[in-house]
Amino acid sequence: MAKINSRAIKNEKFYYNNLFHDYIFNFSKLNDFYNYDYRNISSFNSRALKIEKSYSPRNRAKVIDILRNYNLNFNCGAETVKNIEKLKNDNSAIIIGGHQPIIYTGPLFLIYKVLTIIKLSSHIENTLNIPIVPCFWNASDDSNVAEISSMKLLNKKIEEIKLPFEKDKRFSELYCSKGQILEFIEKIEGCLYDTDFRKKVIDFFNNLSNLDY
Repeated sequence: MAKINSRAIKNEKFYYNNLFHDYIFNFSKLNDFYNYDYRNISSFNSRALKIEKSYSPRNRAKVIDILRNYNLNFNCGAETVKNIEKLKNDNSAIIIGGHQPIIYTGPLFLIYKVLTIIKLSSHIENTLNIPIVPCFWNASDDSNVAEISSMKLLNKKIEEIKLPFEKDKRFSELYCSKGQILEFIEKIEGCLYDTDFRKKVIDFFNNLSNLDY
């Protein structure tokens, strides 16, 4: 597995608490609280074997059908379908991580989360020689609307753009009309600096708003 050698990153001031720091650099202190040691590839192998022995083939088939139909309804790409089909292998496993929904991916660390899941899945698949499917979980039962109802853009004013979401509702119960989405995109465009990437970013958002969900 990859090791972090940077002195700056090892500095405890880099982390918001000691537990996080120890999980990364002093895992032996926390061994008693975890079934597996994420630093050892043997732990991933043990977990995969346990899943293979305990998971019902009937449930696996149902999950595959649900995931395929759900993702196809969202016009998913061929790679997504390919990964779902991997689950037909009895020895396949999933590397999963997630986050609550955020407007247009939100802070950059969310992208790092996704990339980490994909890279780790590839590493485990190549090392253990078993099919691994990367999965990013969307916590749609969260209800902290304040976390997803606005975004701040770095321009001269550091402007905040808001969506008209109701409070005290689960994210899965929120609805935003196409008109509201287009208005939101227009506000984003008005805040962005004129760069070589501006048009591509706005075109990407507009294309998303035109998908049939």
